[in-house]
Amino acid sequence: TGKNIELVSDGESGIFSLFRAAGRLNTSPVIGTQFTPAPPGRSQSNGRAERAIGIIKERTAANILFLEGRLGRRIPLESPIVEYLLPYVSRCLNVFNVETNSLSTPFDKLRGKVEGKRPLVLPFGSLCFAKLHNRVHELERFAKIVYLGNKLTSGGGVLGILAAESRIGLEEDDWKRVRVFQVAKLITPCEW
Repeated sequence: TGKNIELVSDGESGIFSLFRAAGRLNTSPVIGTQFTPAPPGRSQSNGRAERAIGIIKERTAANILFLEGRLGRRIPLESPIVEYLLPYVSRCLNVFNVETNSLSTPFDKLRGKVEGKRPLVLPFGSLCFAKLHNRVHELERFAKIVYLGNKLTSGGGVLGILAAESRIGLEEDDWKRVRVFQVAKLITPCEW
């Protein structure tokens, strides 16, 4: 098209070699392409971004497989629940991930044995009792919900969808709506 292309990529030697070799060809589509490697020491050049993405992929896959086992059926990746699973996994990583030189472990953080108050994260997709800002049913103090994660990494309410008896008398569009609840308590033993 006659337009120059700027490509920003990892600063890996293999990518440099590929562009140098392609640039030497007379019929190369690389002519007019500016290759800019990520600056040294940045997360894009030292592999940290790839490792973080790998961790999120693995934990998302583990949660999907776990939910499929609990529900006894396949969950397609296009399912709306997966849209809420990714932020849940990211929040868990932010809450329970430990720094490289930390003396505590992720299990210590999970058990609350670290300094500072941490927001509670419940199992994704589990049934909980939750307190609504505005009650759906006048006599219902706590609604039964499907837990989709905390609203923010620092707490500030939980996200959920009404479940079981709490759906009675509501239209499908109304109970399927994701709502923000003040607080959620896990039903034990855990149900999905």
